[in-house]
Amino acid sequence: QASQLQSRPVRHPAMAESKTSSTEAASAAPAGVKQQSLDLLLAAHSATAAVCGFVALLVPHAFGVFFSGGLRESFGSWSASEPQVRLTHSVVRLYGALILGQALIAWFVRGSMDSRLRRGAVLAYAFVFSATVLVLLGSKATEDFWHVSSWSVVALFAWLAASYGWFACFGSAAAFESVAKGMM
Repeated sequence: QASQLQSRPVRHPAMAESKTSSTEAASAAPAGVKQQSLDLLLAAHSATAAVCGFVALLVPHAFGVFFSGGLRESFGSWSASEPQVRLTHSVVRLYGALILGQALIAWFVRGSMDSRLRRGAVLAYAFVFSATVLVLLGSKATEDFWHVSSWSVVALFAWLAASYGWFACFGSAAAFESVAKGMM
C-alpha cells in the first residue's frame, strides 16, 4: 500500500494541465512539434545565457553597452581604480555566474523526461522574465538617455517572457513531455 501512495502523482493547482475542446485538439500541432518547440526555446535560452554569462564573468565592463548608451561610453569611460567601477564589476560578475547557472538549468531541463519539472521551469522563467521586463521598463522611464543598445536588453527579456509565458498559459500537457520520452 505504501508503494501505491508513492507512485501516485502529486498535482499542484498551478501546474494543472489545460483541457482543450475536441476542435482545439484537432487543429493543434502534433505533440512532437510542441515538445520540439519547447526544447528549441530551452536550447536557445541556454545558448544565449551561456554567452551572456561568460561575457559578464570575463569582460564585465562590456555590460555597460546596455546601460551607458554605446560602445565608446562603455569601454572608454571606466577606470579599474575607481571604487564604484570595481563594485559594479563585482555585481556584474555575480550576475554572470547566475546567468551561467540558468544556462545549465535550461539545458538540463530541456533533456529531462519529468513533465512536472519542465512545467515548473517554464512557469518560473515566465515569472522571472516578466518581472525583469517590468523592472527594465521602470528604469527606462526614469533614465536620461534612450539608446538602441539598451533597448535590445528589454527586447531580449520581453521575447523570453512572451515565449515562456505562451507555454505557461497555453502549453498543453504534450508540450511538457520530453521528445525523448515520446520516442521510448
